[in-house]
Amino acid sequence: MSKQVWGILLLLIGSVALGLAAGWWFAGLRDSTMQIAVQNESGFVQSTARAAFLMYGAGLGVVIWLWCLVAIWLSPLFRSRRKAEPAPAV
Repeated sequence: MSKQVWGILLLLIGSVALGLAAGWWFAGLRDSTMQIAVQNESGFVQSTARAAFLMYGAGLGVVIWLWCLVAIWLSPLFRSRRKAEPAPAV
């Protein structure tokens, strides 16, 4: 595989890991600051909340990855096409 494909794959892995870390952190934040009384929350919600946060985190990672790819593909449009002139000697 080319270096470009390796770079895109590493970017995907890093972005999804960042998204999963965010999901894990928000799940912990939900557990520590929960304002709902435990008896009012169903067992289904209690058992699936962490998985839902992790899935949303994985989705966030994919969004970060796509945003980075768009930035990479559009970056040549914003680069200067002329050579930089050397600085004048002092």
